[in-house]
Amino acid sequence: MATTKSEGRLRETVARVTARFRHRFGWLGTALLMFPVLAWTVLLASDCLENIFHSQSLLLPSLISGELLARPFNTYHATGAKGTPTIGYWLFWFTLFAVASLPWALAVRWLSNREKRGAYAVYAFCSMVLGITLLAMLIIPLIWLIQYVNTMGVTPRRIRGLAYCAIGGLVVLGFIVSAFVRRRTGQRWDWQMAVAVIVATPATLFLLVNTKAWAVLLPSLRTSCFCAFALVCVF
Repeated sequence: MATTKSEGRLRETVARVTARFRHRFGWLGTALLMFPVLAWTVLLASDCLENIFHSQSLLLPSLISGELLARPFNTYHATGAKGTPTIGYWLFWFTLFAVASLPWALAVRWLSNREKRGAYAVYAFCSMVLGITLLAMLIIPLIWLIQYVNTMGVTPRRIRGLAYCAIGGLVVLGFIVSAFVRRRTGQRWDWQMAVAVIVATPATLFLLVNTKAWAVLLPSLRTSCFCAFALVCVF
């Protein structure tokens, strides 16, 4: 009997909390909630974003042309010799960032009132920045794995690595798409706002990465982020 009463009180508490906080935050609350995970992800994975969006980077043109994938594989990326980052290194960090950031973003989605266009736009923009950053991390080991297979052939381990990259990429793409979908109204897509966000997000990242302030402030901001992360882990 006591157990039944306790369960009933628990259900009432959950219902009250759900009614009070679900879909309650506007654009400002959504932005403030998304800021910590975006700062942590973008600052610590800034090198990956520079590979994609820096004006002097040739990664995307060489990738689109196929020249990058046809290059011979550098075996240091498999052995880690001379301190070279390995395929496993980048897959580990992609997994860590994805596991730490995506649940947080989904929780913010639960709290955000995306029926309002401001909150819808802010959440979609932040989610797209987060998704692009994760994909920028994932593309490095994916390119190396394709080069590895082209140079040295197929093994079960390399196939598992390619499958892991494919699944991870699909998960992130699914997350990005879901950020533009509404659940509570008949109009599930705000097409005008979605197109505006899809165009504005890469443009914003390009301008951010190519500003002088990015190069000047990045080391100190990254150090601060590392210190904050260490304090969170300790306490």
